[in-house]
Amino acid sequence: MKKYMTFVCGLAPALSLGVVSAASPHRDQSLTLDFAVAPGMPIIKHESLQRYFTYSFKKGEMRDDVLAVINLSKTQPLTVTLHVSDATVSPTAGPVFSDAGPQHQMGQWITLSQTKVIVAPYHVQLVPMAVRIPSSVAAGAYEGSITATSDQTTVITSGRFHSTIRGARRCLVYIRLTS
Repeated sequence: MKKYMTFVCGLAPALSLGVVSAASPHRDQSLTLDFAVAPGMPIIKHESLQRYFTYSFKKGEMRDDVLAVINLSKTQPLTVTLHVSDATVSPTAGPVFSDAGPQHQMGQWITLSQTKVIVAPYHVQLVPMAVRIPSSVAAGAYEGSITATSDQTTVITSGRFHSTIRGARRCLVYIRLTS
């Protein structure tokens, strides 16, 4: 796999920021999600940002790609843990991701070169990845995601109950597999 260097990127206007908060009497207990994950090749090629990976593969095919972990904070470094998940599609709810337990599709087909990533403030860290489709897989459409979960936590307190919250972002992956 190729090595890519970290670089400063002015993507803040292109990416949405989110705030996670819980019902709490304390208004200052919120977690700002000032990071994103996205396909890295459009960033490298100075093309429009994409919010998900789309692939067309034949059975047994493999391809190298790159994931971008984007830290939009101008002051705080970011540490995230990356995880690949399978998804099933519900006709009423859309994709449902199976983050826990054994993975049978995307979770086995996609290999990330790193699962723990540290990104300097207002930088992008590119993570090489490989997509390898087994020759035994049936043709069809497959969905999954690459999730980045922040190591930053916020504790929400309500009375004697305490909840620890971590922010996460998903980059969806769509694979169309032909025979």
